[in-house]
Amino acid sequence: LWDFRVRIHFSESIMKLAIMLYGTRVSPRFGYSQGVMVVEVSGHQEIRRKTLETDDYYPEQIPVVLSKEGVEIVISGGMNYYFQNLF
Repeated sequence: LWDFRVRIHFSESIMKLAIMLYGTRVSPRFGYSQGVMVVEVSGHQEIRRKTLETDDYYPEQIPVVLSKEGVEIVISGGMNYYFQNLF
């Protein structure tokens, strides 16, 4: 049984999160995502969100796309070492 507890301190600045999607759910693995929801938050409030389609990209290209979007945090079910090293 895994127990992960992550505490993220939200400041008043804008932060961008990427949620890797598999259908309408969080993707079980980073490389299997069908899309990405990019969410901008400030404090504890969502400012805006948009969905990016990843069908035209190889999985290795997605970190570049997320970097260009200014994403700071990536949420997915898991990420292997290969993809971790691309960030």
